[in-house]
Amino acid sequence: MQASSETVEELFSDFKGSAMAMLVPPLAVVASELMMASLLSGSRLSEYLKTVDLWLFDMIIKFLWPGIFMSVANSPLAIPLIGTPPTSNNNLVYCVPNTCALMVTNYKVLYSTATRIPDNLDRICWSLVCKRWFDNRDKYLLFNTDEISLMSNYNNYNSAAPFHLQSYKSIYLKSIDKKRDCIFNIGLGYPYCPKYDYSIEYRAFKKIDSIPSNVTTVILDDNFLSNSRHNLIDSEHLSKLLSQSPNVKELQNCKTLKYKLPEEIQTLSIHSRSFEELTANNIPRGIKNITLKVNHFKQQIGRGVLPEGLESICFGSEYRIKIEPDVLPSSLKHLYLESDLTKLKKQSLPANLEVLQLPKENSINKLLLPNTLHTILEISSCYIPTLMKFPHLTTLSFYDSSSSLDINELPPNLTNLSFSGDYQLKCAIPPTITHLDIKNCRFESSEILPKTSNYRFEILISPKCPELQMTNVHISKLALNSLIDITPGMITPGIESLDLSMTTSKIYVGSIPESVKHLSLNMTTENYHNVIPETVETLELHRTDSLTANSIPKTLKTLIIPFSKSTLQFIPRPLPPNIIFCETNLQHASHIRKLDHQYYLLFGKPIEEVDGEITSEQPAFHFTTAIFHESEFIDLLSRESKKPNPFNYFNLNQFFINK
Repeated sequence: MQASSETVEELFSDFKGSAMAMLVPPLAVVASELMMASLLSGSRLSEYLKTVDLWLFDMIIKFLWPGIFMSVANSPLAIPLIGTPPTSNNNLVYCVPNTCALMVTNYKVLYSTATRIPDNLDRICWSLVCKRWFDNRDKYLLFNTDEISLMSNYNNYNSAAPFHLQSYKSIYLKSIDKKRDCIFNIGLGYPYCPKYDYSIEYRAFKKIDSIPSNVTTVILDDNFLSNSRHNLIDSEHLSKLLSQSPNVKELQNCKTLKYKLPEEIQTLSIHSRSFEELTANNIPRGIKNITLKVNHFKQQIGRGVLPEGLESICFGSEYRIKIEPDVLPSSLKHLYLESDLTKLKKQSLPANLEVLQLPKENSINKLLLPNTLHTILEISSCYIPTLMKFPHLTTLSFYDSSSSLDINELPPNLTNLSFSGDYQLKCAIPPTITHLDIKNCRFESSEILPKTSNYRFEILISPKCPELQMTNVHISKLALNSLIDITPGMITPGIESLDLSMTTSKIYVGSIPESVKHLSLNMTTENYHNVIPETVETLELHRTDSLTANSIPKTLKTLIIPFSKSTLQFIPRPLPPNIIFCETNLQHASHIRKLDHQYYLLFGKPIEEVDGEITSEQPAFHFTTAIFHESEFIDLLSRESKKPNPFNYFNLNQFFINK
């Protein structure tokens, strides 16, 4: 059906103005270039394309189809503008008269869609699709609190300082108030860790009479293990508080089971210098996951101690006790053995096991493996003749002392294959493999990837790249573990994703093909000027030791980088449209998104770390969201001020002033 000019005007009426010009990938407009070309023509199309970034359509297809599309399409008012449901090159957009494209009044659908968008900046941009969605944002929008901790935002309950996006502050506070999966840390000092929601020193812990009702995970600080005051934590008091906290499902680094744990605990890690015997009485009957990391565990686990319902257990590197038959429950699906001295009898494994990690250098030759396994890690090559009997096996890794390996007979459904040992490979890799790790192996590419088979690797981890003439090999992502300098011609043209983070070798100018769109590397050598081609769209830096001016191309669309105040000056100007400061063990990732030519939106303030520790106490100027001018970039992320600049109080209503 051909849309009238009036319908077209209605369709795009809410997308006029500077708001859409300021949005950046992946959320920008509710249209594809194909749709725009078919509905607009001449100067009207040219004028529109000057002010709009055409990126949102892919996101809408990903998150909404068939949800919102079908809910609109099934309406009697729906007017199909372009034919069939989206396939490879076909797009579908519906228009409801007197409303904008895809304007759904069922906010349950919008809520369901928004909650499937993990990035909080994307959620904000999602609400900016049109003015009507923005005006009604409080009816469907919540922030993803997986990346928001109460500790890092404590002042939000008492002050407006940390959250400077006033149009979304009430939604932000409501999201925090609804958070029900909080982390409670008990430590030796007063550690500031933005990933924790609550953190309390062990002496203060003795004085509290309850754990907050929104806590689901309790962590005992690892420092208790290395400190002489190992037993300072009041385990009896902890047991009492846990018995009054039915919402707590996980306890990490438990020191003792002397005091009974509540049946509600589903995930338990035991981390101690020494430990008493495990019995059926001190293991919660509702337990699903157990990790044993005990230095001196000498007691053998008896039959019936581990309850039916247990799904995963990990025996740490210090566990050296024989596991008898029928000790592991039939419900067990994941078994991880880290100690080389752990002994398994022939019939020790339960019949329904799906994932098995064997200890490296294990000497098990006659173990009966259940045919339900789909993943086996660190298995000896002596099992190869029997692996064809496993119809569900998809993931396999080898590790033993063999110098050569014959893999002619592998299960037909195998897709993930890795070799942890130093093997000499002399036979063809099965063409079903999509994830291949041969970084420690010696081989000839033509021998393991013969021309008689076609290979499509989603990821190949290798010490070298297949030869240029091997047209039967397609690689989506290449991770290179090269011990020699990388020179022009080493990397096959056509690769779009290249990971050089495993190598510290020098990279010469012209070595990275222009086909590479996503590049990951360590800047550890002396000079990276002109090394990264301007065709790279996403650059992920793991180390920035040698980062200097002009190392990063100005054409970059996304930069992923560890946060350091000293490197901020080397990020090119204008700033890339997307900047992500990497997640660490202590803090969540921080995201920066370009709004227009000068202003940027930030979610999550990064904090300087040295050797895995935050360098200072909680900054006075610690915020979660701010809009800032590009000229304020370094100052904003470097200073510690109690009051933000006035420009940070920015009302997004001004983005929707119609021209």
